[in-house]
Amino acid sequence: SPDDFAKIQHPGHESEGTIHGHAFKEEFVGANSNPVLKGENSFPDYANYYLGNDPQHWASGVKIFSRVNYSEVYDGIDLAVYTKKNQQLEYDWIVNPNADASKIKIKYNGVEELRIANKELRIKTSVGDVIEEKPFAYQEINGFKKEVKCNFVLNHDEISFEFAEGYDKNFPLIIDPNIVFSSYTGSTADNWGYTATYDLQGNMYIGGYVNANYPTN
Repeated sequence: SPDDFAKIQHPGHESEGTIHGHAFKEEFVGANSNPVLKGENSFPDYANYYLGNDPQHWASGVKIFSRVNYSEVYDGIDLAVYTKKNQQLEYDWIVNPNADASKIKIKYNGVEELRIANKELRIKTSVGDVIEEKPFAYQEINGFKKEVKCNFVLNHDEISFEFAEGYDKNFPLIIDPNIVFSSYTGSTADNWGYTATYDLQGNMYIGGYVNANYPTN
């Protein structure tokens, strides 16, 4: 919850209290349950995980990557998950030549509502909305990036993609939805939110201050 997060981050506020959250799961319907994973762009540091008292759940020296590729999530279709410099999470579907993009189906479990508004996907949770922009799809053909018109398709609790004007199946197709708002915000240092509101178009406005650069992309 943004309100709960603001309370615990506010200077001088006591840390006790209930923090409300909401988790949901995205299920790739009909996908390969054992895709091949490969990390890219590793960082020099690492992470250690010691969960509970069972050493079977411990791991040390875990490498950290800025990008992870999942090969063959669907037949001929890969998934890349990565972060940009502003720490924003993104993912790309990579549809290889002659693969069937209609196989990509994402089921959302544990959300309050799914809807498409202004060609964006709006995922309603108990603590706020997560919004995915209208997907941007493109192909690189003869050294040029060509945009492919692409939209979300909502069928009950499943999302897929449609390409009204088609695309050239002899070349890879990249589908790039962008998560633009969630129930968290922040800079790379201390930051506090003091007020928030929205307008009739669903845009969010937040006021506060930060002690370092604030991501604006």
